[in-house]
Amino acid sequence: MLPDIIYKKGKNFTELNRVQNVLLTNHHSHMDKRGVVEGIPAPGREARFGSFALNLQTGELRKHGVRVRLQGKPFQILRALLERPGRVVTREELRNRLWASDSLADFESRLNTAMNRLRITLGDSAENPIYVETISRLGYRFVAPIERIQEQAAGIDEHAGEPTQGESAVRPETEFGDFPLGRMRKAARKYWAPALVLALGAALAIVAFQAHRSSERPVSFRQLTFQKGFATGARFTPDGKDIVYSAGWNGGATHLYLTGAAESGGRELSGEARIAGFPSSQEIGFFTMSGKPPKWLLEAEAYDGGAPHIVSERAKDADWSRNGRLAVITADASYYSIEYPAGQIIYRSDARLDDLRVSPGGERVAFVEHPVPGDDAGRVM
Repeated sequence: MLPDIIYKKGKNFTELNRVQNVLLTNHHSHMDKRGVVEGIPAPGREARFGSFALNLQTGELRKHGVRVRLQGKPFQILRALLERPGRVVTREELRNRLWASDSLADFESRLNTAMNRLRITLGDSAENPIYVETISRLGYRFVAPIERIQEQAAGIDEHAGEPTQGESAVRPETEFGDFPLGRMRKAARKYWAPALVLALGAALAIVAFQAHRSSERPVSFRQLTFQKGFATGARFTPDGKDIVYSAGWNGGATHLYLTGAAESGGRELSGEARIAGFPSSQEIGFFTMSGKPPKWLLEAEAYDGGAPHIVSERAKDADWSRNGRLAVITADASYYSIEYPAGQIIYRSDARLDDLRVSPGGERVAFVEHPVPGDDAGRVM
């Protein structure tokens, strides 16, 4: 807490700045030493991994921005693992940190229970770990990539009070510290009128914008399907009049359906299949399961029927430009690849790629890259 200092009118703030900087420097030094001794990150620090974000101070865990319940001991275990990512945290270390007063039998039972709860919360498993790997008879290791975020309080510089290279620990006199208060008031009066005009102009612009928005037609929604199940994709046909979607109803396989934009239900276009795109205004592209062992084949057929033909036996996902150029995602033992046009690799990654789309003009492609194997989190590329 800063000491009370009395100033006479017109005296600058140099001494106050000096005292503040010294106290802030001592505060940061104490905090850093505490962090080294106790292994606790600086306040406000957040760790992000996969689709999760964990506040290491409050224990608040979020998945895709939605808060997930995380109990005390599972949180403390997770924090211990995140403090040393990629390194083994032994069971003995966890016992000394969290259950020092418990007997060995009680510790074993409570650690196993807390670890199971942590894995359930993360959607992880000991057999196929995405986040926490069990090292037999030794401990645990956090194996997913993490990103640490330092959150700063609004208006406060994280490095306030820290001297830059060539400066002493006490800052020089601040710019406004030596500026007479009377001159500051005159300067303020000089600019208040233009500032007021700008503020009024901004207010009028906001009012006009809101009035324009209120005159626009409101967005409306219409439900097109009513059966029990799930839909895995939907596309407007090239003319924009109909919708083709993939859906599996009542626990059955995924089939293709066609419906008008103002209709409900729809008619089935094919057997087990999922939508891929439109090679032309007269054709629809889709994936079907075929062969032994079964695998997905990319096929296309005309709207008015006719025999489907195979487009690709390697594609994992696909889309077409308006002029019919095919873009596909392929995969081998080590890499996923974006090919556009098919056969020409433009991007490779050891992370899983999906949800491929070609821009309307055909000059760009977009897709989702998943850096953590088995997780649904990713980044749009």
